[in-house]
Amino acid sequence: STSTAMVGRAMSFDGVDDWVGIPNNISALDNATQLTISSWIYSSGSDTNGGVFAKIQDGNWGNDILIGHDAGQFLIQINNGGDGTAYIPDSGFANNWVNLVVVFNGTQSGNSNRLKVYKNGVNQTPDFGSWTVPSVTANMAGFTQYIGRYRANSYWSYTGLIDEVKLWNYARTAEQIKQDYDRGLRGS
Repeated sequence: STSTAMVGRAMSFDGVDDWVGIPNNISALDNATQLTISSWIYSSGSDTNGGVFAKIQDGNWGNDILIGHDAGQFLIQINNGGDGTAYIPDSGFANNWVNLVVVFNGTQSGNSNRLKVYKNGVNQTPDFGSWTVPSVTANMAGFTQYIGRYRANSYWSYTGLIDEVKLWNYARTAEQIKQDYDRGLRGS
């Protein structure tokens, strides 16, 4: 179903059986050295595990792109045969509209240069733990893209609203992200 959103209408997810499956027609995510994924999200206060966006083959956790809530943190994964994982604090997400932007630039060196996360136009400081962000995304040809869950089971289903999911095949700049955030606040 849909609800009032930051811009127009948003997709509403109940955390049980609501999700959007996109057939494998987003090849720009496969073997990519750069990409940007942006969305407006409104999480219910009860959402502790829920995917906002994913490109994954069920049962294949080593080659994927995942963005969403994970046990009180916000998880971002760009995996290519390993675990390029980052977390940011989940504070401020519950019951608020948040603009979340993930920028991957594998042409750079070091985790903090390869993976940037923006919350409401502000660059965050992800915790990478001991993980390493790869220089290129996996070959995920044939994998399904999801909005509203990580994989084909309800355990990772999202509770809340998702609006304006956008993908770019390049690394957007901090200025572009801030401009988009400001436009979203004005509803234009």
